[in-house]
Amino acid sequence: PAPRYHEVPRWGLADPRPAGEPSTPSREETLADLAPTLLAGTAVVFGLAAVAEAVRYGLLLYNRTRLVDPLALAASDALVWATQLCGPAVALAAGVAATLRLIRVRRRLFAARGAADPRGRISLLLGCLVPGVNLAMPGVFLTEITGPDDPRLRRAVRTWWVLWALGGVLFVVNVLWRQRDTLQAQADGVLLAAVTATLAAAVAVAALHVVRLFDDEDLRGRPRRLPRRTVATGPKYEPIAPIEPVGARTDEAVAS
Repeated sequence: PAPRYHEVPRWGLADPRPAGEPSTPSREETLADLAPTLLAGTAVVFGLAAVAEAVRYGLLLYNRTRLVDPLALAASDALVWATQLCGPAVALAAGVAATLRLIRVRRRLFAARGAADPRGRISLLLGCLVPGVNLAMPGVFLTEITGPDDPRLRRAVRTWWVLWALGGVLFVVNVLWRQRDTLQAQADGVLLAAVTATLAAAVAVAALHVVRLFDDEDLRGRPRRLPRRTVATGPKYEPIAPIEPVGARTDEAVAS
């Protein structure tokens, strides 16, 4: 007989994907996977920025008594401008990627506990990306998923949080300092910019360390090996002869 259906068949484009077929990662997943690479790139760029500012400060000191070679000055300016343009762009991309990775890590850890993430996606994005608010909330989000069983991870999160807050304060100080127009203030601003860039590189390295620890890896991306310690109850091998105190041997000799 002809087949009969109680409702309209819904096969076709709505068929589920076969279990063995790999799914294509979305753009957010791809960007989240790039978080370690972008954080490492941020550390490198800001490290170069610190070197560029230090070289410029050295040229300023040299120029107090002698003329500076125009080629050296042009090379210093080019390096400073290149790092100042690339640094914020790479840092912004790394911040977005790290935020998406944080959302994924929180979902995974809460799912392992048999619960859902109590914080919504929008609140996580706003807390991590809105200037000012992102000095405090990312540390809160990370602390919520660090358990007491891994003190190394909790210590790494706290270290990053302190460096991140100091970096924000130092950035504001750097912007305000540049409003001064005296020559000495401008020279001190170059030195302050070098310190700010150095701290920014340290923040990126600390963030990369936190990301690696959540993946149970070391800073270079290798599987982390936890040290194992056992309590020794005695020597590994029995001695050839029982150990006797020297005083006991002397007493036996006197007695004999």
